[in-house]
Amino acid sequence: MGKLCENHLISNKKGHSSSVCSHFMNKSPVSNNSCDPENKTSNCLDEERFRIFVQMNILSRDVFLENMSELEYYRQYLSDQVTLWLENSKLSSADSFIISNISEEKIDFHFYIDKKELMFVNQSLHSLVQDGNLFGIAVNQSQMIVQIKPEMKFLSLEMSSESPIKEGGMLTLTCTARGSENIQFKWFKNGKPLNLTVTHRNAWEIHLPETIQGKHISVLNIDGITIYDKGKFTCEIIDFGCKVNGSIILNVLPLPVVQVDPLSVSMVQGSSQTLRCISAVDKNDESLTYSWLKNNRMFHENDKEIVENIHPTGSHLYIRNAMASTNYTCQITNKAGTSAKTVYVYVVEDANAKSCPSDKLNYILWNKTFGGIYNLQNCPENLASMKKESEEGIAKRYCNCTEFSCQWEPPNFAKCHWSVLIKIYNDLKNLQLGYMEKTLTEIFENLYTLTVQTKSTLLAGDLDLASTILHVIVKTAKDFPSLLVDQLNIEKLVELLNILLEETLRKTDEEKKELQVGKQLLQLIETLAHFKRANFLNAIDIQFSKIDVNIIILMPNTSDLNIQVNMKTKGTTEEPVLLPQPVLAVHVDQSLIQLMDCNISKKVPSKKLISDVYSYFPLVSSPDAKMNFIINIPHNFNKQLSANEIVYCMSLEKEKLDSSSVTLQQNSCSMIQTEVNQTQCLCTLPGHYTLVSVIRQYNETTSERIMFQVTLFVAHTLCTIALLLVLIVYLKAKRCLLETKNAIHFNFTISLVGVHTVCILCLMQPKKEMLCLCGKMILQLFTVSAFTFLLLDAIQILIDIHARQHSHIIIGTVKFIIIGWGLPTLSVICAIVTLQVAGFDHQCSSWCWWSPMHQHFYSVIITLILLVIGQSGILAFCLVIITQWKDEWSYRDRRKFIFMIGQSISLSVILFICICVSIFSTEKQVHSSKGLVIFFNFILTVVIISFFVLLKKSIRPSIFRKSLIWKNKNIFRFAHQETPDINHVQAETERIHEYCDRVDRERYTAEHKRQLRFLLSNNNLCPLSNGDLADMTKENRLAKKHKKTVLDGQVLLGADTVQFSSNALVF
Repeated sequence: MGKLCENHLISNKKGHSSSVCSHFMNKSPVSNNSCDPENKTSNCLDEERFRIFVQMNILSRDVFLENMSELEYYRQYLSDQVTLWLENSKLSSADSFIISNISEEKIDFHFYIDKKELMFVNQSLHSLVQDGNLFGIAVNQSQMIVQIKPEMKFLSLEMSSESPIKEGGMLTLTCTARGSENIQFKWFKNGKPLNLTVTHRNAWEIHLPETIQGKHISVLNIDGITIYDKGKFTCEIIDFGCKVNGSIILNVLPLPVVQVDPLSVSMVQGSSQTLRCISAVDKNDESLTYSWLKNNRMFHENDKEIVENIHPTGSHLYIRNAMASTNYTCQITNKAGTSAKTVYVYVVEDANAKSCPSDKLNYILWNKTFGGIYNLQNCPENLASMKKESEEGIAKRYCNCTEFSCQWEPPNFAKCHWSVLIKIYNDLKNLQLGYMEKTLTEIFENLYTLTVQTKSTLLAGDLDLASTILHVIVKTAKDFPSLLVDQLNIEKLVELLNILLEETLRKTDEEKKELQVGKQLLQLIETLAHFKRANFLNAIDIQFSKIDVNIIILMPNTSDLNIQVNMKTKGTTEEPVLLPQPVLAVHVDQSLIQLMDCNISKKVPSKKLISDVYSYFPLVSSPDAKMNFIINIPHNFNKQLSANEIVYCMSLEKEKLDSSSVTLQQNSCSMIQTEVNQTQCLCTLPGHYTLVSVIRQYNETTSERIMFQVTLFVAHTLCTIALLLVLIVYLKAKRCLLETKNAIHFNFTISLVGVHTVCILCLMQPKKEMLCLCGKMILQLFTVSAFTFLLLDAIQILIDIHARQHSHIIIGTVKFIIIGWGLPTLSVICAIVTLQVAGFDHQCSSWCWWSPMHQHFYSVIITLILLVIGQSGILAFCLVIITQWKDEWSYRDRRKFIFMIGQSISLSVILFICICVSIFSTEKQVHSSKGLVIFFNFILTVVIISFFVLLKKSIRPSIFRKSLIWKNKNIFRFAHQETPDINHVQAETERIHEYCDRVDRERYTAEHKRQLRFLLSNNNLCPLSNGDLADMTKENRLAKKHKKTVLDGQVLLGADTVQFSSNALVF
């Protein structure tokens, strides 16, 4: 019968009696299948059988059926009669006749026959009920239902690869059966169901459709086999209400488990030592290979280092005359891979060096160890390791020596785990892999009971493992709620958190550094809201020594635009209504931060924690929704903060690249105000928050702070007044604003007026939160617009330079203004949208400047730097072009454009310095920086007045218009006449000068051509033509004509002539 017979024998399940073998077989004691002694050439001829199901409707009954108590008697009678009739019919192979149902309305029965007799089924059944009589029961022969389906039969269970399978390999099990189209397959491991729908592992089951041979196949695939998959896998088939199964044993070949002795040794120079290495599992496996590394490198044997492999006792390394400290690593390799463990050999020169004597503590004998060295030992017998890393399962103890003596430090058991906890961990791991050996509720209760009863005796490694188990339980319950028989008990969960935190704080500092309890607890706190969200209406108030949990009501902050609110109708207008939100509040002792060894953001200087950790989780909104709330965080001390301390509201956040790393940042929380016993913060929930106190670098009294604010207020006011006067001058010279450059300077001045105005308003009301938020946004608008107009000024200079040599590029003044205000407006909109998600900057200084602690500050600075780089690049390009002008007639233009470039660079540099000094003053709070703020603001104002008014020819006359009119002796004659438009005259004069310069340049060029041609004509190469002489004469006449246009005291403006004093023109 070959392979099929083997599978049947292994599975210990009955085969069918109809299996026929081709020659002599040995009968199996547990099966009707049989195989020949050698099992080489035998063939199992498994004949197919079919299940015949028959249903008949009853028309009438004889008298003996009137008593229903006789039903069972008649069932047996009918079974015997039909069975006898089948034996004598053409269905002689029929067997297993069963009446599945008999009632007053119908009768159902079924039996099995061979495939070769299927053709006689209908004929035989109709003859059975000939004349509509079934042994005393009148039945409806025309409505008889006959169903023919294959017999349910378990055929085989096969493994794709030979056992054992390497750890990390892939397992494929194929279960083959025969039956109806409704056949079902179920998989078990060690008798417990396998549920692949509640696991994240890469495993799947495929039910293949019926093959040509009428077989059904179920394939189970598991990728990444682990040691937890070792065991008996069972395939169960269900059909027609019956169950049949077959099993197969899976062995997993794990990586070797390396044991070395000793783990560490202290030696004197010249001493000898023997190091032993052996596999803890499968010691007799002859395929194991041993190798040694010296300081992580291969080494060759020598007379001082001799390796001897002795089967089955492992490998020995004999060290002779040791001279220096060395690390020796033993590697053991099998078919699954390689494992290693290191022995630390410490060598000292002086035999009388200070040392700690041998000592027995916690069931461990600690060997003599020199000072400043660790002694490593295996964990006690009742402790073990759940992992295979070389450092797991090892206890260590440090020998600390002073000038006078040496003493042992407390042992470090951070890598030791109690075997009972490991058993709970293994049960949880099996459940995670889909093996339903225990429910999640049972595992949680076992962990709770063990932790509560033995909390005082738990070692550091036990606490670490317990927190890991608890975290996995909660995470699995969140991902797969169906694994919970009952809801997790929140009170028990919080009690476990309190115990783990309390006991961890009692451990040594060395142990705390190696534990992950703090990070695990933080993640567990985050999951509390998930289990409370379903029944948040039930009040909760749980208090323990290190952790409190309750539900509070908070009002969302209106600055958050993403809050989902209810709507109410008021008249014809729908208004949003902010409803109070139930929030799960968790208060944890600040020692949690110490356990996590958090990294403080580099933006925060030297600090100290002044509060516990407060976690808040809204229960109504989605877990991913971000909502702003004002929360009050109490201080850990009942006293007033000193005047030189600043309080920061910090949030505990995970690093993006490393989820296990936690830092304190200010991204989602900012301080509103600080009181005696608490600080009010505006934070984006959900999250974890605490307070940090930072000491200023100097002590500033209240009077000094007020004096600075008053001085700053006066400085901003004076600058604003001066800049407003500049704007008035520009408005008086209205026609000059039509020129693009003047329009750019006018809007630049408006931007600076806006910056000073915002600062003045903030200095008047520094504690209003909404004014602070709006002030930061408006400040960004005006600051970015100032730099944008400086960039546009550089672009205009480039256009003027290009127009001097080529055709004019016409860009309207309106377009420049739209760009100058449009780009800053767009940046503000982007900032609002971004901060809506990341959280606004609520840290308000006395003058609404951006806080360097918040990302809003960096978004503004990056924008300004990009604008400055763009302006600098354009101006540098302009300088490159100008330096290429070598003609004599270009000197005047070169001076003009170099002055314009220097003016633009000066404004940009001074403005950028003002911003940097303001940032420095806000951050450092030192007197020198405060004075620099005022100084550079005054410098900027003076430079603007000089460049934009006093040194600008087109604007300067408007200042002196009144004085010039009074100085003119003839002004009274024309008191009632129209005042001449001096600006228009000035513009016309400038255009005349430009034209004269162009004619001079052309004449200069023509003169050089004439001289060149004169020289060439002497050589009879290129005589000067009459046309060239005529052109020169014509240009001279045009130049003279236009120069005479400007007379002393008279300018021609079209058809009219306006008389005015020659002193009115200032060039």
